[in-house]
Amino acid sequence: ICQNLEMIFQYGEYDFISVYIKEKRASSEMCMTVDETTELKASIEDIKRMAVGQTAPNMQITDIEDKTLQLTDIKMPYTLLVFWSSRCGHCVNMIPELNTIYLLQKTKKLEVLAISTDPIKEEWLTFLKSGNYKWINFLLTNDTFSKTMHDYNITGTPTFIILDEQKKIISKPFTLDEVKDKFVELKII
Repeated sequence: ICQNLEMIFQYGEYDFISVYIKEKRASSEMCMTVDETTELKASIEDIKRMAVGQTAPNMQITDIEDKTLQLTDIKMPYTLLVFWSSRCGHCVNMIPELNTIYLLQKTKKLEVLAISTDPIKEEWLTFLKSGNYKWINFLLTNDTFSKTMHDYNITGTPTFIILDEQKKIISKPFTLDEVKDKFVELKII
């Protein structure tokens, strides 16, 4: 039960609850191997590093047009990072809907950085050609995949992270409806 609760609270706005549960488990008298204890402590640090209020790790991006930039080069009041894959059914349904929401901006306050975890570049390109996505599209390559997934504590897709202009994490919505609600709250749409 404890591990299921940790997973539920690890994402979204409730990561502090996951940290609390994991810290209680780590300090309990439960029998755990050294490896299990080490893994649990690393997991706690990963969650804390990507908690709301923390600065997102910078990353170098090469977009679909081979233009290279840093996350910190995005000079918008808000940036939505969305980790997704064309192999993920939820993502395939979500990306076009997110694009509709993105286009609803009255004044441009938001940039989307869509970070694909697709293992095959052609699948990613085929999906992108099916839509008119004017945001920044980035494919994690073998060189960047493991580091980026670790740095951002990404364990599944889709994953949303909303950043402010200073690239501080201000929200980690769990669903697209939560993303939309946050955009309304921030007066983006």
